[in-house]
Amino acid sequence: MAEAVATLEAQLASLQHQLAESKARARSSRACPLGRDDAAIPEATLVAMLQHEAQSRLNPATQQQYSEVEAANGDTSWMEVTEGLQRATVRAFGFGGSGDLEEAEAVAALRLAAPRYPEVAFWVRHNRARRGELTRNARVPAVALAPLQWAPDSIYPSGKDTVALEDLVPLDARPLAVVALSYS
Repeated sequence: MAEAVATLEAQLASLQHQLAESKARARSSRACPLGRDDAAIPEATLVAMLQHEAQSRLNPATQQQYSEVEAANGDTSWMEVTEGLQRATVRAFGFGGSGDLEEAEAVAALRLAAPRYPEVAFWVRHNRARRGELTRNARVPAVALAPLQWAPDSIYPSGKDTVALEDLVPLDARPLAVVALSYS
């Protein structure tokens, strides 16, 4: 068991180191290379794109879309609305056409630029995400988990659509490692 914990801690330390290096590179970069030397978007263009996105997010029609998808509880969420306006933003700046930077790459560059300019990207400045309060050896919170496609059926009790996180705690005193990510 101690070996498994040590392995998990080493993997976590490695991921934290990689994340810190990535953030440092993003802060020091004056352009977004996107993996190709010829595919950089000038920083001034990224700022203008962020300003365009900010105006689009505050547009009454966009706000209405956000309200409608959240009220509908359907297959579409606010994230799809945001992705659509980001795609429209990069297209408005000429990205996505033949011979130009691919639309998906330009959207990625736009998203990477937002944390560098919180004065423009109000959604970064007012993000309510925070570091969790759990500590080592803390009691597992009561959280329901939706099934994952790759999860073995054995962890989901017959006929249930979710499983409680606390039900996954090993009974033999092995630690439970929780890794949580968000994509938007």
